[in-house]
Amino acid sequence: MNGLIHSYNKTSIGNVSKFLLEYRDVHDYQYLFSSKEWLMSFAEIYAPKENFLIQSENTRNYFSLSIFGDQIVFTGDPFNDFNGVYVSDSDDAYDFKEIIEYLIRFGYKIKWENLFEEDLLIELGMCGKGVLREMGRGLRIHFHEGIRSYDDMMSGRILLMYKKFSEQLFFCRAFGDEMHNKPYLLGTLLSNRRKELLAKKSEEYNLSFEPQFNEFITKLVSHDSLWKNVFLDYCVDKERNEIVAMSLNFISGRDVICYLRAHMPSANKVSYGLVLDYWSNTKDFREKVRIVDLTRGTEPYKYRLGAREYCFNIFET
Repeated sequence: MNGLIHSYNKTSIGNVSKFLLEYRDVHDYQYLFSSKEWLMSFAEIYAPKENFLIQSENTRNYFSLSIFGDQIVFTGDPFNDFNGVYVSDSDDAYDFKEIIEYLIRFGYKIKWENLFEEDLLIELGMCGKGVLREMGRGLRIHFHEGIRSYDDMMSGRILLMYKKFSEQLFFCRAFGDEMHNKPYLLGTLLSNRRKELLAKKSEEYNLSFEPQFNEFITKLVSHDSLWKNVFLDYCVDKERNEIVAMSLNFISGRDVICYLRAHMPSANKVSYGLVLDYWSNTKDFREKVRIVDLTRGTEPYKYRLGAREYCFNIFET
């Protein structure tokens, strides 16, 4: 298997880019964090030193891993939510079992966090090679075929708030090309989000607080291959001509990840963030979106928006 390993770092990432799928071609919306755009941006901004790809035995899939001490970590989203694999054939079978067993033979421990592919490990018989346990929960909205209106799914109080205050606001959805031409939009979101996080969670350590995170996101959405798969929703207070709520979203097929959010405080008890969420989710519902994933965390507002829980797991040898 040695001949199937391709190492990479900041300067050599171009050599492995041909092995990777762009987000628009992956088979699961959660593989944003395993896409070519994500990996290329991550390598350039964070300059990892110990990363490599392993090619599957049939040469049609690739797995990106990182070495931390004596532990192997599947590379994915190091900030918040998902880990995944890098695939060149999204319909092919994976070689997780063979690759993990290969690494174990060399004395490496495996740590695979934020795993949403629990059934895959069970199917491959990998649970006997390590410990699989729950590590957290996320929330996502499912628009099932029997639902007539998004209003039937979410809190009536949010609907009342929207009806009361929406006329004071202007709503807009900007895809990647418009975001590229109006860089102040993403800049406003990232700046406001950082202020919110530092004000609310200043005592918690999280890589998302690091200055590189904003640079990384800016680099990520600059890839023109992603422009039809990334959009920014925002609303503007008409009287003040000021953006009061924003969200950065990624879409693949009929599924959306609401990845970043930020909103301004209000003096009249309106939650601009929830008003924007209602507008965004209603628009998604009408455009036949199937899932809106609000990612990890069980904050109360997500339940009020009609979301349901799902599980993240961790696998360790």
